[in-house]
Amino acid sequence: MSAISPARSRRTWWSSVTSARGLSIVAIVIAVGTPASAATVLITAKQLAANSVTSKAIKNGSVTNADLGFVSVTSKNLAKGSVTTAALGAGAVTSANIAAGAVTASQLAPGTIPAPTPAFTLIDGMVTGSKLAAASVGASHLAGGAVTSSALLDGGIATIDLADGSVTTAKLADGSVSTAKLADSSVTTAKLVDGSATTVKLADSSVTTAKVADGSIGAADLAPAVGASLDRATTQVIPHDPWNGSSAQNYLDEEQDGTFIDFTGVTPAWATAGLLDLTTSPSRITITTSGLYQVNAAAGWNPNSTGYREVELVVNGVAGTPGTGTVVAIARTPGASNTTRALQAVSATVRLTAGDYVGVRVAQDTGSTLDLLHGSLSVVRLGSSPT
Repeated sequence: MSAISPARSRRTWWSSVTSARGLSIVAIVIAVGTPASAATVLITAKQLAANSVTSKAIKNGSVTNADLGFVSVTSKNLAKGSVTTAALGAGAVTSANIAAGAVTASQLAPGTIPAPTPAFTLIDGMVTGSKLAAASVGASHLAGGAVTSSALLDGGIATIDLADGSVTTAKLADGSVSTAKLADSSVTTAKLVDGSATTVKLADSSVTTAKVADGSIGAADLAPAVGASLDRATTQVIPHDPWNGSSAQNYLDEEQDGTFIDFTGVTPAWATAGLLDLTTSPSRITITTSGLYQVNAAAGWNPNSTGYREVELVVNGVAGTPGTGTVVAIARTPGASNTTRALQAVSATVRLTAGDYVGVRVAQDTGSTLDLLHGSLSVVRLGSSPT
């Protein structure tokens, strides 16, 4: 057998190593010369140093299952995704191999989890809100009376959630029904408590004649009269005032002359506050409320048969200023007796405005002064002026 150089021997050995029975025996075939003269040299496991066979010395696909030692393949030797379902043996995957929470409902076969025997009963409070899927609880799942006021969001109940007739009197808070909540004409007579419609509840002019029962208004229901009454019982000297009644114009001029009765110091029989100021304006009654008034005046003269006597009701006439004011009533009579007093009276219904004032003007033409023994003036408001 020819000698083999060491270098050639090593090259032939590294290119010829194959696996046989877990590398327990390694056969290296060294060809020397021609195939006919080839010799075979066997190298056993004992002759291999530790870790002397590396991965590049092993031919691809030459390591079989039989070559693997017991528990020789660990998890770090497995490529990611290399273990397929087919590679798993029956029952190979145990609960210890499954990560916590890895098995979901979709991975369970139908009937995998049997119904408990006896049937499983939930303890009160066991199912919390976090265990319920969104919108999973419908009306059919709610027990009667299950939804209490504390479970409702403030403002959560809208009009469409209320059944017709569901809001009863007991559900309404006191004072919660305001004017804006009432439909027009919704409050009928039957809804009013007796005596609840007080004066302040009535609009101006809302009570018409048709609303007043016959005979229902007594003296106590009438508002106090608006007006005043003055009566002078002391003598007032009236100067002579010549009268020329020969023409219509002269007659009118005479109406504008005369003297106003002076009520200074007179205590009124009655008067509405604000109508009298006898200190500043002793000959007038001043109107404070517009309306329709009944105005009356009277004069009593000392007996004298000469000439004429005249009494006038004057609106807005100024004492001491002839020709002022509007005469609304007049009485002129001749002197008839030297022994009997001459009495005169006039009246008129007059539309007066707040601020107007009324007085009594008298005149006589006996040729000298004449005593007025008595004079009176009264005004009474009858009501609003007709339109």
